[in-house]
Amino acid sequence: MSRSQITLLVLLITYASYGYSYVIPTPEFVVFPNGLQISIPDEEGIEIFYFHGRIQRKNQKLIQSDTIVLDTRDKTGDRWTVKEENVHLRPGDSINYWVFVRKNGVGYRNPTGYFEMTGSNYDLLYFRQITPTSNAPMNVKHRRNTRHIMMIKINL
Repeated sequence: MSRSQITLLVLLITYASYGYSYVIPTPEFVVFPNGLQISIPDEEGIEIFYFHGRIQRKNQKLIQSDTIVLDTRDKTGDRWTVKEENVHLRPGDSINYWVFVRKNGVGYRNPTGYFEMTGSNYDLLYFRQITPTSNAPMNVKHRRNTRHIMMIKINL
């Protein structure tokens, strides 16, 4: 191989290794009357799942916010799941969140996601979700897309 071919090969390998970026799956939210469960599907190499969210509570007089910080190093079945049992979500509440996943020793954080609970009854809860289109290792900004998710209230 000539020197230029070796240089080209090294550049291609370097580009390919930096060009790969793990995409964190979109979190699945399940709302309970007295809690919230967030999960992602298991993938080979995941070591930790971390969720950080800020609930914006909106009422007629003021806007309040609560912070949720959850993590797990253990998967449940085929999902990585975290639960918060002291959260009461109401229509008009929204959640700004980010997720961190360590996979094969490398940490990945998605850009900020957004959920908004809409609707007026608790039998059907609707979230408007804005999710990044891709993830990259720590603090890289990306465009976002919008996805609608319907959540069903579970009576215990």
